[in-house]
Amino acid sequence: HPGAPDLLSRTHVEKLSAIPPLEFVKRDLPDLYAQGCHASHAATTPLTPCKTGAKEATLKIFLIGDSHAAQWWPALKPLADKNNWQISSYTKSSCAPLDADTLHDGKPYTACRAWTHALEEEIKRTAPTLIIYAQAADQRLATGGDQQSQSKIMAEILEKKWQVWTDMGIKIIAVADTPLLRKNYLECLGTDQECAPQTRQKTPDPILEAAPLNRHKNIRVLDPNPLICPHDMCPPIIGNIVVWRDTHHITATYAQSFSDIFETEIKAALAE
Repeated sequence: HPGAPDLLSRTHVEKLSAIPPLEFVKRDLPDLYAQGCHASHAATTPLTPCKTGAKEATLKIFLIGDSHAAQWWPALKPLADKNNWQISSYTKSSCAPLDADTLHDGKPYTACRAWTHALEEEIKRTAPTLIIYAQAADQRLATGGDQQSQSKIMAEILEKKWQVWTDMGIKIIAVADTPLLRKNYLECLGTDQECAPQTRQKTPDPILEAAPLNRHKNIRVLDPNPLICPHDMCPPIIGNIVVWRDTHHITATYAQSFSDIFETEIKAALAE
């Protein structure tokens, strides 16, 4: 069950029963949810990060963002002990930690702004070596406007935030957002319905828009989507692993198959 690396391999992978079992896919979440580390919509402070790796490790990595950041925890968690890194997750539901007022369900998301302020204080206090940042591309700003204009504004906000972090000597890996499906594959997998790959929807991503604005060598962009929607087609199963747990999150099992890819990217960032 190689998952994402199957697309990078030139060897034939025997087709096996996909994992996780279909009845479990919907619940195949990163374990930081069960551990209470992923902040709820209402949460503000105190911060409740999951931490893995040696406490005395000098190299500290923060995973920061909303649930689209949290979905990468299974890829990162195995790397801590392997490399003597300490990796901490700071994630909150529907909350992109921007220096701006955002909306949730059409209402001002004040809990997100308060949580973001507490997070910024934690970054100043701890000074991590590296931040891995991810967020849903369709976050909404309180200022209004269509998705294209909002994405451009968010990109400018991100550029300024990343500037502050790099001025502190922090390296950054910004992870492009995963696509949004039109239909949940759980409606067809394991049934008599056709479960053909869906065409990837092209939506503005402020992370990809912010990258050209910021020319610092301390910032790298990791785009996982060629290994999620190869050739802009998003299949339900890759390398004998179910890819999607809903229409916009990948399964924890599939995310874990990216572990070597993240390790390579982190080591390249640290070497710069």
